[in-house]
Amino acid sequence: MLYGQATISGTVTDEAQQPISGATIIVEGTDVKVNTDEHGNFSFESNSIEKKNIKVEYKGYKSVEMDASVVENGLNVQLEPKNYILQLVDFILHIDDHLADFLQDFGPWVYAILFLIIFVETGVVVMPFLPGDSLLFATGMLAAQYPESLNVWIVIGLLLVAAILGDTLNYTIGKEFGNQALKVKIFGKNFVKEDHINKTHEFYHKYGSKTIVIARFVPIVRTLAPFVAGIGRMAYSTFITYNVIGAMLWVIGITLAGYFLGNIPIIRENFEKVVLGIIFVSVLPMVFAFVQEKMKSSSPPSSN
Repeated sequence: MLYGQATISGTVTDEAQQPISGATIIVEGTDVKVNTDEHGNFSFESNSIEKKNIKVEYKGYKSVEMDASVVENGLNVQLEPKNYILQLVDFILHIDDHLADFLQDFGPWVYAILFLIIFVETGVVVMPFLPGDSLLFATGMLAAQYPESLNVWIVIGLLLVAAILGDTLNYTIGKEFGNQALKVKIFGKNFVKEDHINKTHEFYHKYGSKTIVIARFVPIVRTLAPFVAGIGRMAYSTFITYNVIGAMLWVIGITLAGYFLGNIPIIRENFEKVVLGIIFVSVLPMVFAFVQEKMKSSSPPSSN
């Protein structure tokens, strides 16, 4: 055990045992927070740190936590790189916690962060994997919990603008560059997945121009619908009408749902399950469309 004043030192390396400069070492429950030098080394003095946890962090790597009792003979830590796919999944499933961290770390700049996420998710055709519905719900929930830091009406106004501008940008890209974009390949793969385009075409075939509204509530299709509308040369007056209606229903409806329902204990304490439920309900239209298409293709043609 470490009692009284003690000097703690050690080294932080990566998976190839190369030193990591700028890693952060934190003794939880104290004001100790130091960074490694250019050689990956650190050293600090602290009073008794028994029964404390030491945390080592570095951007792009998994953080490591350990009991302080293991550092008596020095602290040598090897960090492993994060899996960014798992990181994205974790961000979506625990988006309420991440948004709370954003509020604490960035203050009013969180408005700009939320605006950019919604704008990019709706406006950049290759970003359909960014959170949409869960982000709106979590934002409404946090606005109810921290009204002094996050005003729900300012959030709704900003995200409405972001959603409308995002779809408009996507429509313009589809109209001006859509056919060329479909041919572009990155690392041997299509810039825009043909399968995603086909699913969106199925929506248009079934729902017509109302797809712009309905797609707001369907992941992937939400991002591709305005792009396909641009490729199909939908009249801009028709597009912008459904764009605004869809944005209002989506942003106002889901954000206020989070605002009024998010503080119900069973929802707040099971937010991960709520997010999974939102995702499940959101993809149901795609599942139904896929099943119907398969049933049509497998059924024998009728004879007259």
